[in-house]
This record gives sequence, structure tokens and C-alpha cells, in this order.
Amino acid sequence: MSDKGLTFEKLSERAKVRCPDFGYDIDGRSPNYWGIALAGEIGELMDHLKILEDTGEVNKEEIGKEIADVVIYADLLAQRFGLNLGKLVEDKFNEVSKRINSNIVL
Repeated sequence: MSDKGLTFEKLSERAKVRCPDFGYDIDGRSPNYWGIALAGEIGELMDHLKILEDTGEVNKEEIGKEIADVVIYADLLAQRFGLNLGKLVEDKFNEVSKRINSNIVL
């Protein structure tokens, strides 16, 4: 699947229906499971950033993959709570824009 036309809604729908390919549906795992999975992906991202900090070398492809994993697991965690990540991000972005008196909104 390319990123052409990608929306949070498409991501959410496809991630949810893919869960059985891992052997469970989204509700078959606790919210804690999804949170721990998200933390693991953040940890993997941080490992790459530590390498960058230590060596000055960056592997943008690997960092990009880990950022994508973070978004996917954040979406699955939100879904497990019955929340819509796209709406959450939009509302939070706009809340911060209002707080800092920015006209930039989603």
C-alpha cells in the first residue's frame, strides 16, 4: 500500500483487520499489551537516536520505519480504547494552536 491517499481512517481500518493475521483480534489483547508494544517501538526508535547521538551517523530509513511503527501502535492503542487517533491528533493540534495564538489549524 502506498501513502497516496493515506488517512488515519484507512490506517485504523487496515491495522484492525490485520490483527488476526498475528493470531488475535484487537480486543483479544489488553490495553496494557498495546501500550507495552507502543513503548517497545519507542524504545527501538530511541536506540537509533542514541546511535546518532554517539556516532553522528544516521540511518534515516530505519528511523523512519520506527516512527511508522510508533504511529501504528499508537493507533491500535487508541482503537483498543474506542478512540479515533485522527480525531485525537486533530483536536490536540488545534488546542495547542489556540493556546499559542496560532492561526494554523487542522
